[in-house]
Amino acid sequence: MRAAIFDMDGTLFDTEQIYREAWLKVAEPFGLEPNPELGKAVSGTGGFITLNIIYSFYPEQNPQDLSKWVEDYVFEESGKHLDIMQGVPEILEYFKSQNFKLAVASGTETATVGRNLKNAKLKEYFSVVIGGDMIHDGGKPRPGIFLKAVEELGIPAEECYVFEDAFNGIRAAFDAKCVPILVNPYDEYSKATPEIKSEMDKKSRKIFLNMNDALDWIKNQ
Repeated sequence: MRAAIFDMDGTLFDTEQIYREAWLKVAEPFGLEPNPELGKAVSGTGGFITLNIIYSFYPEQNPQDLSKWVEDYVFEESGKHLDIMQGVPEILEYFKSQNFKLAVASGTETATVGRNLKNAKLKEYFSVVIGGDMIHDGGKPRPGIFLKAVEELGIPAEECYVFEDAFNGIRAAFDAKCVPILVNPYDEYSKATPEIKSEMDKKSRKIFLNMNDALDWIKNQ
């Protein structure tokens, strides 16, 4: 293995909770009924796939308006305070010591990804940053964002770890022929249906609760 690609929200930073909060709060300004399932449904997606999911919940409202409200909310809240996920600094330092090439591949806009990495003092670790606005295949679970990251890294996909917290991200990494690692800090894997668990077992090389456990495993490969 010679490279590693990281999702951002919920993998590098604890922004997934901010998104869940935003998807609940977005209903009120548009006169809609909050639905706690929406945040789960869109997790790890991007582009028109996200818009289609929003439309399935609120067909009476323009999904682009809802999506923009959420993105603006997350941008503002994450700018105030951004927690780095447990074990992230350690695994980045380890990969740096092993001369791995590193990338971020996130459905979030590239400018926001760059701002978050800079504010958290993590930008120096990554030679490649791919945001959702750079990809036009509809976003995860489609593999385009990881194919783009692999291309820019210049490393074969089968030599690239992909770290993801979302099931849709694992699906995208698997279809890109990378080596998917599911790091699921809120343990949604244990709460998933038997069908999804079976799929994740098949498509993930390994499944961990946190990045420290992932690092211990990688060191022993």
